[in-house]
Amino acid sequence: PDQREVKPDRRVPAQQPPRDAVRGFGQHDTHRHTDRDRAEQPWPHAQRDGGGGRGRLQFTHADMIAQQMPAELATRRLRIRRLNETDAPALFGIFSDAEVMRYWSSPPFTELAEAESKLGEILDHYRKGDRFQFGLERKLDRQLIGTCTLHQIHEQNRRAEVGYALGRPFWGEGYMHEALVAWIGHAFQLLRLHRLEADIDPRNEASARSLARLGFRREGLLRERWIVDGEVSDSAVYGLLAAEWDPLPAATI
Repeated sequence: PDQREVKPDRRVPAQQPPRDAVRGFGQHDTHRHTDRDRAEQPWPHAQRDGGGGRGRLQFTHADMIAQQMPAELATRRLRIRRLNETDAPALFGIFSDAEVMRYWSSPPFTELAEAESKLGEILDHYRKGDRFQFGLERKLDRQLIGTCTLHQIHEQNRRAEVGYALGRPFWGEGYMHEALVAWIGHAFQLLRLHRLEADIDPRNEASARSLARLGFRREGLLRERWIVDGEVSDSAVYGLLAAEWDPLPAATI
């Protein structure tokens, strides 16, 4: 996942706004997906309007969640922190890797300007309070090695999507699992979300295993939902409820 968050990307689902979640973290890590990188729009959610049905689609803004997002979270080996203007080269290093982006919903970056543009969008979302993509910084050497995302936040129903991406040199070391335990714990325990979701490419077996270790359940398959550079792929949808979250087993498995 890793969500691997959710760019109005080049991978666009038919008749839907472009998604911004990460769909997987490469083979070993949600997001060929990042949280995509052009002008992103919040995902419309159906709300009741008193008309006997679900009502018209509306955009929501989770101010309460925005107020409670910290500057950073800490784990044994990582700082999960807000990104800043100096992080563009590190983001380029992560999201220009074809293996990391294999199951993403957008192609790899090809030049630093793309990372700089993406970073500008991330900072703008911080200001809006509607999407949070944080960096994973290794305490050992202060190197930025990946990201975690909370996006598609729906305040009324207290749900959001998670996304994640991890640089290839750091696969297999348990960094993403360590980060997601803290990220998900904060979402449920302090932000008081009721449900978290993840959208991954079903071929991304490593991401599926990571979600399963955290307690997520696969809830459905959306066929041929994404097209990136002419390649069509499905979406596997995973969900986790606050009542199902058990951080101790997640932290020790």
